[in-house]
Amino acid sequence: YRIIVYGIHSPFLLSLIGLNRHHRHKTCLVVPDLPEYMSEKGNPIYKIAKKIDRKFINIGLKDIDSYALFSNLMTERIAINKPYIVIEGIYKDDGNNSSTPKANNKIILYSGNLDARYGILMLIEAFSSINDNDFRLWICGNGNSIKQIQEYANNDNRITYWGVLPREKVLEMQRQATILVNPRKSSETYTRYSFPSKTMEYLASGTPTIMS
Repeated sequence: YRIIVYGIHSPFLLSLIGLNRHHRHKTCLVVPDLPEYMSEKGNPIYKIAKKIDRKFINIGLKDIDSYALFSNLMTERIAINKPYIVIEGIYKDDGNNSSTPKANNKIILYSGNLDARYGILMLIEAFSSINDNDFRLWICGNGNSIKQIQEYANNDNRITYWGVLPREKVLEMQRQATILVNPRKSSETYTRYSFPSKTMEYLASGTPTIMS
């Protein structure tokens, strides 16, 4: 058998140990993100829990035969002595890119993780400096900045927070928009070890994209 595991998640990795007791399987771990950069939580209890989780992860990694990485620099953080390949992104064309008309207003759209470290509040502050009622800012997703985003939206009727939407609806809105923005800063450490799938999705929409 060939087993593909998506994500460095300790329960998934530890389950391989039980499977291999009965029969040795060939395993491949797909690593889209490193565990230490998956969350912004910084309280002491969370940090202790992450250290314990990391020990379990290291145990589980011993049963991995090969890796698929999203960034070659991930090898700085994972001790890999097995074969690996770097796959920065994959996109499947849904064939609908040309069927959605543009919105009447000038739409700036961000869809994705709304944690503060991804620059969403910086984007909103920049948008707020635009003195033109023809512009709109659409925001879709979930994260720790929702409360601040809603406060901005309450004070500026050009800003709309749409919440978490089905992927098909988000793709449609990307095609309707005038500009797509990914405001995450390339100076942040975590950007060395990831490749935002949003990049592939944005570019495939055919809508002009602004990002670092």
